[in-house]
Amino acid sequence: MGFAAFSANGSEVGPCYRAHFPEKRKNGDQMDVSKIDAMLAQLQTGAALAAGKPASAIAGARGGGGEGMGIDFTTVFRKSLDQVNNVQQHAAKLARDFELGAPDANLTEAMISMQKASISFQYTLQVRNKMVSAYQDIMNMPV
Repeated sequence: MGFAAFSANGSEVGPCYRAHFPEKRKNGDQMDVSKIDAMLAQLQTGAALAAGKPASAIAGARGGGGEGMGIDFTTVFRKSLDQVNNVQQHAAKLARDFELGAPDANLTEAMISMQKASISFQYTLQVRNKMVSAYQDIMNMPV
């Protein structure tokens, strides 16, 4: 099913097709939307994780569509969150040791570790913001 586009004077310019229709386009090629669907599923997973839903509930809701893709977005995202958490816990331990006067505590090391934790958290927050923005952009795309 095609739609015709018209110029300002009312003459027909040419056929315009909607991307989600399965019929062939003018040049005979069909649009491959499998990669778009995979990316959308990954973005939905990221948004659900950011909202605090468990990964097992997300995979069950979408039918476990991430298998066979090689790299699982959920796994990569979870690992990076765990790394940020570990950096923050290490920085808190070094700061606590210094505050309690531990003999091997070093103020410089504690301060550098706290800055690393702060930067890694800010980076993670910006990645989350970009993911949410990309998800919203995709959801607002006209079909």
